Amino acid sequence: MSYTKNALRFLLLIVSVAVLTTGCSQAKDTKTPSIPQIGIIDMNKALKAHPRYGEVAKLEQQANALVAKANAQANAAARSQSSAGAVMPDMATITSGINTALEQEFNAKMTDKHTQLTAGLKAKAEQLHSSLSAELQAYSAELDKTYQPRVFNIQLQLKTVQLSKEEMASLQGELENLQNERGSKLAAKDQELKQKMDREMAPEQAAIEQQLAAYAEQLHAELAQKGAQQTNEVASRNQPQAPAAGQPALAGSSEFEQQVAAKQREIAMLQQLIIDDIRDRAGKIAVERGLEAVMAKVKVNASAVDITGEVISQFSAPNIRLQ
Repeated sequence: MSYTKNALRFLLLIVSVAVLTTGCSQAKDTKTPSIPQIGIIDMNKALKAHPRYGEVAKLEQQANALVAKANAQANAAARSQSSAGAVMPDMATITSGINTALEQEFNAKMTDKHTQLTAGLKAKAEQLHSSLSAELQAYSAELDKTYQPRVFNIQLQLKTVQLSKEEMASLQGELENLQNERGSKLAAKDQELKQKMDREMAPEQAAIEQQLAAYAEQLHAELAQKGAQQTNEVASRNQPQAPAAGQPALAGSSEFEQQVAAKQREIAMLQQLIIDDIRDRAGKIAVERGLEAVMAKVKVNASAVDITGEVISQFSAPNIRLQ
């Protein structure tokens, strides 16, 4: 119900109240009548200023939401019925697409899980590698203490001492042997440290592989169930279904209609309550000020008194109609 219609009805009610409340004094007055005093009220302003105006707006929003929801369900039902006779897509194509998506999901999740599990392993491997590298460097320094003086002595003899070809060849062979011996010991130590690293990392590497295998098995089961559910849903959606005879297009539409009707009745009752309250307060002011009538704020060829502000000022006062 719009406020425009209520304002028109309000006009008639206010006029009737003013006439009834001032008629007795007019019957006894035999003097020449003076120019009638008319009160006017800005109905829209009074309505919006009323303490319960917000309740009406809220109820109208709720009613509009119910109507929108009913329309949305009706449109969905119409689309469903219009596509009921469509040709069902090839299930082999649908299944292939679902499987491809599931495979991509499996690979992505396995990659994330591998990254998550190996993060700690990588950190430990780097720490252990750093420790073993330091150990290898320390071993190399110990070898240098043994071999470097002997190598330096031979290199010095080869550069500074007059040697025969046989002596020079002998020293050169001894130098190469020392260098090869040092290199062999350093390589053996490096291999020893690599094997040590493998031994220390093996248990954690095996544990991670077991976790990945268990996760892969669990993920396969979950995705297989998900794929079956998706396939069933697609098949169900594309299964033609004829509506039962006499069945309405929108299931539950009558329920929405009842809710909307109830909400509209609630709005109408509250609007009537507000109109009556404004009418009573305007009628009281008309009697107190000796007004002949109260009209909605329109252009009239008469002396009129605007009582809108007085009516609004009384909204703070208690009123039985609002309780």
